[in-house]
Amino acid sequence: MTRLNKLKEYIHFLDSIKKYTEIEYVKDPFIYGSSERFFHLAIECAIDIGNHIISDMRYRKPETNRDVSEILHENEIISLKLKENLGNMAFLRYPFRRVPFSTISAL
Repeated sequence: MTRLNKLKEYIHFLDSIKKYTEIEYVKDPFIYGSSERFFHLAIECAIDIGNHIISDMRYRKPETNRDVSEILHENEIISLKLKENLGNMAFLRYPFRRVPFSTISAL
């Protein structure tokens, strides 16, 4: 399965989490745990896709995951808003960071 298809799959799963309230999300470790895992996987897919675009187009090499969105924006591949969102999400992809309910529900 392609990275793009996997990304769509993860986003579909995250969309299904929106049916829960914030209280249900916070209280149920299966809900927030699986949400965080799929959120991290979606971010990894987005970064991988961005890296492929950067490599294929021979843009400058990113030094950090946040650089991926910066380079894509510099080259007019993504909007400023998407650059900022992806940059912030790259920060949240590390497993020790808690993904707030508001982030999941805003997808």
